[in-house]
Amino acid sequence: MSIMNFRYQDVMSPRQRELKSLLDLSEQVLSFAELGDWGSAVKLQRHRRASMEEFFAQGCSAGESEQVASVIKYILDIDQQVSDVLYGYRNKLVQESGLASRNIRQLDNYISNSL
Repeated sequence: MSIMNFRYQDVMSPRQRELKSLLDLSEQVLSFAELGDWGSAVKLQRHRRASMEEFFAQGCSAGESEQVASVIKYILDIDQQVSDVLYGYRNKLVQESGLASRNIRQLDNYISNSL
């Protein structure tokens, strides 16, 4: 079953609803990351981790293992997207920091040459 079919399935068992909740939490973490709201992303990530630990405290039945594996793989793909956003944001901060440092040096140089 595809992720889209899983997501919009009419009837879900309690276990499937828990799994869907993990998927939804992962997508919300990505949304916060894309907005640059890292505080909310971290808070939600912690909640998701606790929810995952609770979910996996109960073993998967043979019938659900394929579906769980598919959703977890999708969640890992989302996590990779979050990491990509994080590294992009980090690189932007490093560049801005470097630019600020250069500007300060140039201002210091100007001040020292103008006095």
